[in-house]
Amino acid sequence: MDLNGKHSKIKKSRMDVLLTVSTHHPYQIPNQEYYTKQIKKEFEKKKRIETDEYIKHSSTYRFTDNCIRNYFKKISKNKDYDNTIFIITGDHGSQLKSKNELCRAAVPIIITSKLLKKPQTYLGACSHLDIAPSLLSLLHYNYGVSIPQNVPFMGKGLNLQKEYKLDVYQPISSFNLNYDFLVYGNHFLYHDQLFKIEKNLELKPLSNDKYIKKLKTKLNVYNNFTSNLIYNDVLIPTSYFQQYWYKGTYKLLTRRIFKEINASTEYINIGEKIPFKKVKVSKGIKVVATFKAYLNKYSDYEKICPFTASLETKAGSFFWQQASSRINQRFIKKGWIKLKYVFEVPKAKMKNRKNFYFNYYILNSSKKNYHIKDLELNFFVK
Repeated sequence: MDLNGKHSKIKKSRMDVLLTVSTHHPYQIPNQEYYTKQIKKEFEKKKRIETDEYIKHSSTYRFTDNCIRNYFKKISKNKDYDNTIFIITGDHGSQLKSKNELCRAAVPIIITSKLLKKPQTYLGACSHLDIAPSLLSLLHYNYGVSIPQNVPFMGKGLNLQKEYKLDVYQPISSFNLNYDFLVYGNHFLYHDQLFKIEKNLELKPLSNDKYIKKLKTKLNVYNNFTSNLIYNDVLIPTSYFQQYWYKGTYKLLTRRIFKEINASTEYINIGEKIPFKKVKVSKGIKVVATFKAYLNKYSDYEKICPFTASLETKAGSFFWQQASSRINQRFIKKGWIKLKYVFEVPKAKMKNRKNFYFNYYILNSSKKNYHIKDLELNFFVK
């Protein structure tokens, strides 16, 4: 079924994902003046004084409500309607009118279908990661759909408790796209601050350095897990991750350099040396580097010089390695291509050194012109 409720020619089971952009920046919608007048009139009737920004946001929410209403009016006449499960949710809350950082992450989820026997309201907390496991469980137990014994889900399934209760382990991405916060049971870690989560997501400050350290460790575990997924292009079941990854590996540092470089020198320096102090290594260090290069044709990629990395002290370099690139996306002619490099530094090469510098550059012997940007370095210690 498309947005107009028309029947699709695809006969087999499938999943469709629709994303609204009207409720995101710059909050522009068709007939904006009409919806803005509606919202202003309602606020005036309730004697509410709101900013123009809040009124603009509210007008886009009203527009989206009407779109969903019209969509269901049309789709309910479609023969697929009786055999479809609809899930409506948001990716994050509003930055306006949120009483705290936790509320900015809170969104409702609505599941509707003619297949449901009766309406229910559940107050148990869960996350988007819990949706897929629940749907596959439904298909497996009710319809005999075969699923693997071990799956890489990071969620457990939707919480169907009818009473308000927090029983989750859920890292939260901030608006800078880093996983900086953690909900663990009825506690909320916000940077170095710890809170108890009370009713209506009210936050009560707590002082417990030992527990803060524990939650930071759990947050680090999660970031390692997602880094493993992204940088190694591999999905592994959570249980395996806990057994093989968490016990011996942690993420030491992420360094991002967003400047654009256009150079043809023999040594193309991308950024300053990165200092490391008191690093404890049991097996070695893994470095994953990515950056974007502007390439006109595929043969340009084949001629790219290796990315060079070295570990150094004030006395000089004690480890030097080059890594060949691999394309981390579909190749596009005359466009920015993301390249990935991986370095492995065994412990034997460290020679018990705990303080050193990481240096990195492109050794451009042919003095070919390079146009690169958006370098990201991730360091993992084992």
